[in-house]
Amino acid sequence: MTSNKQISRIAGVLILAGMVAGIMSVVPSLESVDYLKETFLNRDKVLIGAIFQFLLVPIYIGFALVLFKTLKTNKENSAIGFVGFRLIAGVFQIFGVILLPLFIHLSKSYMDSTGENLMNLENLGEMLRMIRNLTNHLGVMVATGLGNLLLYYILFSGKYIPKWLSVWGIAGNYNIPQI
Repeated sequence: MTSNKQISRIAGVLILAGMVAGIMSVVPSLESVDYLKETFLNRDKVLIGAIFQFLLVPIYIGFALVLFKTLKTNKENSAIGFVGFRLIAGVFQIFGVILLPLFIHLSKSYMDSTGENLMNLENLGEMLRMIRNLTNHLGVMVATGLGNLLLYYILFSGKYIPKWLSVWGIAGNYNIPQI
């Protein structure tokens, strides 16, 4: 039988692991104006970012699953919703990871091309970047945010933590992602 103290420790470790993986998952070359030139040149950093972005998936889902048993005693439907939104965030995250090697390939093609083909690759790059931004900055953020609202609601109603802290979490959840 897992105690609440063990569950809390595991959840805390997952939060810290998520922070580290989140920091390590940043891929600056994709955010650059010259991303079509920089991505291939920084392909090792892009792939390292992809690995850490992939590691975020079990962290997102694991955090929800670890807390589920405790949370469902108070609000089972909300706890199921919390886990469900974390699963959805994980799917969006995986899709975003899958796109990263495509940027490396596109960048290599761009650097090897000349003339008219460059404009086609630039257009393709912008479409891929928009899809990735919608996936990561909107899909992951919205799914995680909605799941977090359910978590804070459960924490508030179940009196797991001080009410002011749950309210603070709900208020902090209204961070509108920039696309």
